[in-house]
Amino acid sequence: MSALAVHLDCSLAYISKLAADGVIQRQGGSFPLDQSRVAYLRYLRRERQQSPRAATDADLARIRIEEKQRALVRQSDFNQLTDGLCGVVLMHLGRVRGAHRDW
Repeated sequence: MSALAVHLDCSLAYISKLAADGVIQRQGGSFPLDQSRVAYLRYLRRERQQSPRAATDADLARIRIEEKQRALVRQSDFNQLTDGLCGVVLMHLGRVRGAHRDW
């Protein structure tokens, strides 16, 4: 097992996990390096192909957590605040422009 860990540049615990998950298989009490490497590469490719779904699930989970923490803002509340701020700025710009006309 340690030869495969060195070969794949990972820990013995990770090799054990890969074996338990059925990604790699022992033959005669050890892991054949070439077959295990090919099986591991195929596993990584499958994981990469599934990653958009995993990324979407992670994003959804993050959004739900932020909702519970009340860290998200409703778009309508944001738009209302922005409109109010723009109105104040425009009002003050109008006063400044009017003050310059008097000069």
